[in-house]
Amino acid sequence: MATKIMSELELKAPEIMRLVVQQALDGCIQSQKLIIERIEPLSRPVYAPVVIRAFPHDGTPLDKANAILSAMAKGKLSPSIGALMIQSLQASCNIEEFTKLVVEFREFKAAIEERKK
Repeated sequence: MATKIMSELELKAPEIMRLVVQQALDGCIQSQKLIIERIEPLSRPVYAPVVIRAFPHDGTPLDKANAILSAMAKGKLSPSIGALMIQSLQASCNIEEFTKLVVEFREFKAAIEERKK
């Protein structure tokens, strides 16, 4: 069904585009918005690289979070970038914790299988 619709749309694409453009010219806000979004899609923000000189690369997650908060407090890091960095740090901690749980689960499972023998 979906491929049939797509095939039909491909055949009618030039006609549909003409209609949308005409509707936009006639004042249809939705058609104008559609055209603008297709011509100039919304861009995602691009952030410049951030360097925190006192960042403890080998430190604990708490040490890293404190370095980020300190840089924010000193005005060397914007709150939005600082929050993004803290969120990334939290995600990294979650991944690390999940990885450890998987390892422990596999070890536990292996120990149970060994006891069954």
